[in-house]
Parts: sequence; C-alpha cells; structure tokens
Amino acid sequence: MARPRNADPEKRRREILQASIRRFGAQGYKATSLREIAADTGVTFATVHHYFGTKDQLYVACAEAGFEDLAGLQSALMQEAVAHQGAPVELVRHVAMRAFRYSLTRRDASRFLLRARLFEAGVP
Repeated sequence: MARPRNADPEKRRREILQASIRRFGAQGYKATSLREIAADTGVTFATVHHYFGTKDQLYVACAEAGFEDLAGLQSALMQEAVAHQGAPVELVRHVAMRAFRYSLTRRDASRFLLRARLFEAGVP
C-alpha cells in the first residue's frame, strides 16, 4: 500500500509517538505491541516500523521525547529560581505547583516517564 499523496510525515511520526507514549505508559513495555500502537494510530505495523524501527527503538524515542519536554520545564524553573526574591518556602511551593500542573497537562507523558523510571529501569 502506497503512502497517500497528501501525507504529512512529521505529523504521522508525532501521532505514532503520542500513541506509543500513551500505550507504554498505560500498559508498560512488555505488555505493549507495535500492532496495538499501529491500531491506535490508524496505520499499519509497517508504518510504525518505517518511522521508528523496532519496539526498543520506539520506546527509546518515547523516553527521549519525554525527557526533552522535561528539560524545557527544568530550564524555565531554573530561570525563575534565579530571579526569585521571596522566601525559599515560596519558591518550593511555586516549583511544586508548576510540576503538578505539568503532570496534569501532560498526563500520558507523566505516566510514561514515571513507569519508565520507577518500574522499567533498564528497559529496553
């Protein structure tokens, strides 16, 4: 089956990555298959393989995307901490609230990263 003429490869890659983060986060590495991810995204197994290769490579791409996103949050928090003029307890409260809001707005990524770091260390 040929790729549609109007296909946006970057959009398709992001969709597969998001579905993978959601599925790995909910089920874990071992219980997740590339066929499930393909079905979640509405593509074929071959399409997932084309964009990411093996399941291990896809899992690593999910982790890299999550940690890259966290690095942006960390950078913003560091800038705020340097500029902070109030009591340390206020800064801690602010950082905790920002982290909490981050986890609420990125539930799938947060679940994936927690599972990856706490329960699946060393996978793949």
